[in-house]
Amino acid sequence: MIEIELGLIYDILYTKAIMSYTWMGGFLHLFSVSSIVSTSIAFLVIDKNDDDYPSIDIYITYILLVGALALETYEILVMLLSDQTLIWLSMHKNSCVDFAYKIINHLQYVLRWSSLINSDKRWSSTMRNYNLISICLKPTMKSTQIQKHSCNDFHIVSADLKRLIFEQLMQKSMHALNVRASKQLCAQRGDQVLKDMGCFDDIGWSVEMGFDQSILLWHIATDMCYSIDQYKDAHMTENQYGKCGKSLAGYMLHLVMHPSILPSASRMIRSHIQDTCADAMRFFRERSISNTRDACDALFQMDTGVPQSVGDRSMSILFEACTIAKYIQSLETEKHWTNERKWEMVSHVWVEMLSYAASQCQWRNHAKLLTSGGELLTHVWLLMAHLGITEQLHISQGDVMQVKILNTRANLV
Repeated sequence: MIEIELGLIYDILYTKAIMSYTWMGGFLHLFSVSSIVSTSIAFLVIDKNDDDYPSIDIYITYILLVGALALETYEILVMLLSDQTLIWLSMHKNSCVDFAYKIINHLQYVLRWSSLINSDKRWSSTMRNYNLISICLKPTMKSTQIQKHSCNDFHIVSADLKRLIFEQLMQKSMHALNVRASKQLCAQRGDQVLKDMGCFDDIGWSVEMGFDQSILLWHIATDMCYSIDQYKDAHMTENQYGKCGKSLAGYMLHLVMHPSILPSASRMIRSHIQDTCADAMRFFRERSISNTRDACDALFQMDTGVPQSVGDRSMSILFEACTIAKYIQSLETEKHWTNERKWEMVSHVWVEMLSYAASQCQWRNHAKLLTSGGELLTHVWLLMAHLGITEQLHISQGDVMQVKILNTRANLV
């Protein structure tokens, strides 16, 4: 439902859909097609003497008429297969309409798959993933090139990740009783999860610093924990919470690295990232480390008990990230958590950070992202608005329940 709604917003902002789907637009389409058809028939029946009309001119005229008719037919086809048509059909329930709905739905898929219909407004269900440790291990990479490094690593947004985000936001929406409560929910960026899980007193400091810096610390810590667990447990790839947390960790750092997407990220954090990468590269090269697993193991073995000087902020970031990673790993032994519960906490922290980032991103930036198919961030932002988790407006509980019902129907289609 969210994808369709964003498609409608795309139509309104970047196409002439508002005019096309009115009575005037329909009349103009009908008039245009009628004019082309009548002109074609008239041209067929008139006497075309070779002396008066050269053959080349006649052929060119036929080509132009056929081309014009093809363009009009294509435009009508696009209108019939549009989301607006599907919405209209969904409002009229009978057997014929249901059959037409299914036919149009399948034709949409076939034509978009074959690129016959523009799918720029459609989300590819992928997200960019930025892995800091992997980048630092590249032999030709320099710390000054980190900002210019192109992130070509795309991850599929799995059904499990979508479900995790939806369930977490639905749970939050139950507390969005008024505008004040909604604003408080929007301000949560991992702290509420840590409080609920009983971890805030130990690592609450990691989510109370600058938001972009918290993302950097948790990104490194999550990458370390996932690599270590993956080496210890061959079934780690089946841990859905772990996979979701790892994917969101890479995606959130990608947002920090692109100020056009997340303007709230400060210039200072990009300097910290560059300095941290320089120290990490030096750390790995001194130990001749060339793969991610060895890199994460070496970082995990660092002595985090030694206090870092204030001036050496980049090394302090690495130490703080290692402190978080060690605490997360200790949950299994100290608090007797299962591996799944541990990663449930990590993934929930990332979802809360994602929702905070979505609420902080201005609507103009969300609108710009639609021109390239949209971002996961934009989908989360619109879902939060529907659920009443927003600083701008308050949505009734009835609308929240409607979102839940529509989402269930969408999953069944």
